[in-house]
Amino acid sequence: MKSEPLFNIKEFFHLAFLLIAFVLMLFIFDFSSDTQRAQSLLIAGFIGAIYYFQTNQLNMQYWSFGDEKKETNYEIVGPFGMVFFVCWLAIIDYKTPEVVSKYTGFIILITILNAMAVNGELTKRAETRFVSDEKLMAFKVAVWVLFGLLYMAATRYFFTQGTWAWDIPSVLNLFELAFGLH
Repeated sequence: MKSEPLFNIKEFFHLAFLLIAFVLMLFIFDFSSDTQRAQSLLIAGFIGAIYYFQTNQLNMQYWSFGDEKKETNYEIVGPFGMVFFVCWLAIIDYKTPEVVSKYTGFIILITILNAMAVNGELTKRAETRFVSDEKLMAFKVAVWVLFGLLYMAATRYFFTQGTWAWDIPSVLNLFELAFGLH
């Protein structure tokens, strides 16, 4: 029997989009500007929410070239939307060192739950497809290394250097800062 891929090409494109968007945002936004920090948080939150809320019952559908409608499975890509937002929040907190927040570290730790969701979906897919154990293990190791690095950042930097103060404005204040509403 021929081995099947664990990810399809659309999922690789979605993961690549999240990575490219993250890197581009690092170069586009000025972290010393309150307005641009607020705008970047809103954009990262919007992108992350779009991916995260596509999981489970809210599967997004796209039109193919044929008459049939195909579903896109966001059970693996969706949790990375939350990781995208939380990593951006951590970058904002790191780049504005006036107040390093332990709350950011706590949010990163909660995001590690997404690793379990991705791990469960990988296992489920491996059971329904003909996926070699080596491929499955390679993907699982990559997921756990990423989330392990997030855990290390949370515990090593934010929990040791931070205080229980929050420098990130509320959602209403983010809109005011981002769009100059006063």
